[in-house]
Amino acid sequence: MKLLDWIKGRKKKQPIQVDLLEKSNRPEPVITDELYFHEDFYLQIEILPFENKELLISESSTIENFAKEHFDGQGFTDIYERKGNKYPTINKAINSGQIQELLENVGLKKLNRIKTGYSSYVENASGTFGFGNSNFGILMEAENNIVKNIFVLTYRLTSDDKELLVKGLKSIGDNFQMLLIDWEMSRLVDLTNRMDIENYINE
Repeated sequence: MKLLDWIKGRKKKQPIQVDLLEKSNRPEPVITDELYFHEDFYLQIEILPFENKELLISESSTIENFAKEHFDGQGFTDIYERKGNKYPTINKAINSGQIQELLENVGLKKLNRIKTGYSSYVENASGTFGFGNSNFGILMEAENNIVKNIFVLTYRLTSDDKELLVKGLKSIGDNFQMLLIDWEMSRLVDLTNRMDIENYINE
């Protein structure tokens, strides 16, 4: 069992197809306004209100300890199911139009199409909208135009991508007092602190 198997906060696990081409022989990717994410990465890098800070610190520590206890040298022997957030994002009453204007003002473009899936199965990510490009995205789900989930995906970032992502995350942090939690890395990022954001993106 691999790392993403035991931090349960998403859909079922399926094998990922492996690209066998040597990295040096791969063509440079074409940057587009479409983004794909494997379903295992749903909410794995999550943006949440500051009100959850103590819970996120505690939960990250619990996950790290659980990983050590359930690693058998080859994989993980059990699944940890994350606790629900004390203060859900929807409580912030962030209007989807408001956050769109905010992110577009710092240079991010709305994604034309977002797809998800596993292995060779791909479908449109219904109800998901976001900003970025085919290398990264700040993605959201809304209910009655009120944002209820925000999560981040990153792939091979260019220097321009990194700068746009920093600006977008900082804007969300400054306007809505939010934190980023990377559950796989057990890394908490203060989105009001540009240096903290830059350090995380460059890790």
